[in-house]
This record gives sequence, structure tokens and C-alpha cells, in this order.
Amino acid sequence: MRKIFFLIFLLACGFLQSAASSLLWTSNFQKAQKESIRQNKPLFVFFTGSDWCSECLYFENNILKNNDFIDELKDLFLFVYIDFPLNRPLNAKQSLINKKLKERFNIVGLPTIAIILPSDNAILMAAPSSISPKKLAKALIAETDATLALEYTMNSFKPQDLSNEQLISLYQAARLISHHNWREQLLDAGLKKTSISSFFLREKYRLLLQKGEKNNMEAQKIRLALLESDPDNELGHQLYMAVSDFESNIDTKQKNAAAPLVDFLHRFRKPEGSWRVKAMLGSYFLAAKDFSRAREYLLEAIKDAPQEKQEALRLLVNKIPCT
Repeated sequence: MRKIFFLIFLLACGFLQSAASSLLWTSNFQKAQKESIRQNKPLFVFFTGSDWCSECLYFENNILKNNDFIDELKDLFLFVYIDFPLNRPLNAKQSLINKKLKERFNIVGLPTIAIILPSDNAILMAAPSSISPKKLAKALIAETDATLALEYTMNSFKPQDLSNEQLISLYQAARLISHHNWREQLLDAGLKKTSISSFFLREKYRLLLQKGEKNNMEAQKIRLALLESDPDNELGHQLYMAVSDFESNIDTKQKNAAAPLVDFLHRFRKPEGSWRVKAMLGSYFLAAKDFSRAREYLLEAIKDAPQEKQEALRLLVNKIPCT
């Protein structure tokens, strides 16, 4: 009798048992979230287009139904399936609910995974097909644990009790879930606690650039301090500024956007990871249809790149039209 009542409860909550998987799915987000709070267990929400999105279908068949993935996650999450089909219309009520969920969690592409904690904080990530199911499962667990640690810490935030490394880890978790208030608290604490060569000073500069405040006094002061503290690029500040300036130039459509990276390579002939700079330049000139310079930088990048990266760079070279 108890088993019958339990089965009725599952059906009432909208939980579905897939024949091809041992994961227990539901399409009823509201009831799943109540159950998440009751069990103190996060939701694994899969946003998909089940009958038209090829990447969604691949991810579902090769990741979600993989035994390694299932075994790692089945006891740690409650699973919610949010579908946006084209050829198999949902009923009007469910379709509206799914649309509102997509807007609520700012889902911009499919497939997307959202890990939603009982507190309603959400971790979003595009569902990757290039990673092994077991590795993805472990990454999801690690990110969830980091966010739970962040919540616990921020509920009684005492920056004086935290090391620089702990502050950085917490800040990265706050960025992951786009929790702006926590991110600002951690950034302020990090700036007060750490030295001129800190992660947080570079992060402050990055945020000022995002706001279009590259030329204001605060940004210029930070820039000068970072560059003067690392004249030989031993800490990577020179490279960081070159890449930041390059990205800013692209955003503002500057004519000679690549100049900061070109200048960096002239000043530091063989810095560690210079192949990445050359690859960025090659990709930029390829997009700009400057095929001669694109080929030059990509071939240079291939010479210095790790073996596992060379094939992807060769594919870019193959895209350059013959002249």
C-alpha cells in the first residue's frame, strides 16, 4: 500500500521515468522546486528543443543517457526537462510556463543546463558535447559545491577570516551565478586585502572596461600600477593589458584593433603561451579578410602550440582562401 501511495505521489508531481535512462525527470518545475526545498537538493534543469535541435538530441542521447553520467548525478539532483519543440506543440499552459522559465533564467541558446539551488541561485552553462559524460558530471558537482560554499560563507561574511585564495575562489563562484551583490562584496574585500599584483586589481580593471570607463582616472591608475609592477611580464600583467586593449578596440571598432597584441609580441619575443596571442591575431585577421597576415600568424601559432591544439589551428589555416 505504501508503494502505491508513493507512485501516486510521483505521478501527481509530474515525475516521469524514462525507459532509456534511470534518471527520474519531471516537466513540472514548480512542484520540483518545492521538492528541492523539502529535500534540500538542487535541481538539474535541461532546456532543450527535443524535435529540432540536433545538439540537444546529441546531448540527450550521448550524455544524459550515459551510465557514467547517471551514476555520478542521480542521487545528488532532481531532474527537470524544459522543452521547446516545434513539430510536437505543447499545450498552451505548459508552453507559456516554459517560455517564462526561459526568460527568468536568461536562457539564450539551446541546449542549456541550469543548476538551481534550493535558495534559487542558478548556475547556467551551455550543454557541451565535446566533454566526456563522467568529466562533465564531476564538473557540475564541483561547481555546485563551490556555489553552496559561497552561499554558506556569504550568509555570515567575514573577509578578515579568509585567505586571498579563498576570496578568489568565492569571487569566481559569484561570477558563475551572476550574483552581483556578492561579487561586489568579494571584490571590495579582495582589493583591501591583497597587493598591487593581485587578481582583484585586474578584475576591477576588467569591470571598468566592461562599463566603457577605460579612460577614467580610476582605470588609468590601475592600469599604470599593474604595468609598472610587472615590466617583464613575469606576472602576466603586460599580456593581460594587451589582450584587454585588443578586446576593447574590437568592441569600439577601432581601425587598428590588433595593435596591442602586435606590440606585445614585439616587446616580448617568447613569452610563455605566446602561441595563444598569435592564434588570436590569426583569427582576427582571418575575420578581417587580411588573409596574408592571418596565414602568417596562424602558422607561427602552430609551431609553438601544444600538439593537442595544433589540429584546430590547422583547420583555421584551411579556411584561408588560396590567393
